[in-house]
Amino acid sequence: FEIHGTDDQITLFNGDMENNGGWGAYYDLPSTISFFADAYNLDKRSKKIIVNKGEGSEYDIYLQRHWSQNSDEEVWMYEIVDGRHVWPGFKIHWWENPIFWYFYGSGNEDINASEEVWSFFKRYL
Repeated sequence: FEIHGTDDQITLFNGDMENNGGWGAYYDLPSTISFFADAYNLDKRSKKIIVNKGEGSEYDIYLQRHWSQNSDEEVWMYEIVDGRHVWPGFKIHWWENPIFWYFYGSGNEDINASEEVWSFFKRYL
C-alpha cells in the first residue's frame, strides 16, 4: 500500500539511487510497486482516476491496483499528480505555519489517507 505525491521533494517519486537527498538510496515508486506485485504473482492490474482536478479538486489522483483471482493479496498505489510530502486529508494554510507550508505545501483534502489505509487493511482482519 502506498500513497505518494509525484512532486514530493523529500521522498522522490522517481527514486534516488545515488542518495543525493541523504535519506538512503531507494528505487522509484513504479518499480517498487511492480516488484511487490510480481513477488505476489499478481497478474491483474487496473489504474483509474478517482479524483479529477478538472472537476474542482486540487489534484488528479490515480488508484493503481494489482491483484490476482488466485490470491487474496493485493498491492495498491495512490498517485497524487503534483502532490507533495503531506498526508492527504490534512490541510494547512500558509499563515498557520509558513515554514511548514513552504517546504511541504498546503496538503490536500481530495482524499482522506487514513480512510484509504483502513479500506485496504480492513479486508485482512
